[in-house]
Amino acid sequence: MLESRELGVHRRSGDAAVAVVIGMGLGNEEELEDGSKRAPAGVTTISRRFGFGSDDGGRSADMYMLREVYQAERGKAPEVVATFKMLDQALEKAGYTNRRLYVDVTGPMDTVVYQFELESLDQYFTMERAVFVDPEARPLIDAFNSNAKLGHKEIYEVVE
Repeated sequence: MLESRELGVHRRSGDAAVAVVIGMGLGNEEELEDGSKRAPAGVTTISRRFGFGSDDGGRSADMYMLREVYQAERGKAPEVVATFKMLDQALEKAGYTNRRLYVDVTGPMDTVVYQFELESLDQYFTMERAVFVDPEARPLIDAFNSNAKLGHKEIYEVVE
């Protein structure tokens, strides 16, 4: 049974399970027959277990690190880097910290990694959704879509 909610992070006492709700419909959990709750259909959840935490067995993160990993079309990594540099300017204004841009030395060729730290996943995903409907952001989205062949996000809790 969910007992508390902070910044989109749900905590359950006892086993310290944490579910981070990502996507549209935050706060629209469905109640199950046993009284527990789950994210509505179409909303992705990330669950993990912690071996440490507060007295109630759960904890919320003070800081997250988000990493976007793109594999560019062959020879298009410089265009993806330039696009991330444009994105970096906006994220700096939004207050995200420890922003870094990396390119591959080993591993899959034409890989570009951008990472930054943030305090609120809710704030980040709200901003991200707004970007997709902002006509001024269309060139940025088009640059990623035309120069990258695949990509994914990784979200980590900053422990130290």
